[in-house]
Amino acid sequence: SNILIEINGIIKKVCPQNLEIYVVDSKIHFKRKISKVESIKIEGRGGTDMTVGIQAAVTSSNPRPDIIIVCTDGYTPWPKKKPLIPIIVCLIGQYNLSSVPSWAKIVEVN
Repeated sequence: SNILIEINGIIKKVCPQNLEIYVVDSKIHFKRKISKVESIKIEGRGGTDMTVGIQAAVTSSNPRPDIIIVCTDGYTPWPKKKPLIPIIVCLIGQYNLSSVPSWAKIVEVN
C-alpha cells in the first residue's frame, strides 16, 4: 500500500530503533517499535479517528516522541487543540487537505 511505502521511506531516514508505529482507526490495533515495514500488521480500516492515535503517542510512549508523523487520507477527526509534540501529516491517496488543522505541517504524496 502507499502508506507502507511512505513508512518504509521514513524508516530509512530515521533511526529505526526509535520509531514506534501505531495502526489506528477508531482504536489502536497495532503499537510496536519496528525496524522494517514488514513488521507492521495493518488492521482496522474505516471509522478513522487520528485523535486516538495522537493522544496515545503523546501520553503512553516512553520516552515521549520528538515528532509524530500521521499517514492518512485526511478524512478523520483531529485533536481540538495543538498537541505539545509537533505533528507532520502525510496525506496519501485521494486525500482531504481541508480537514487538516492549521497547526500541522502537511506533506502531500501524489
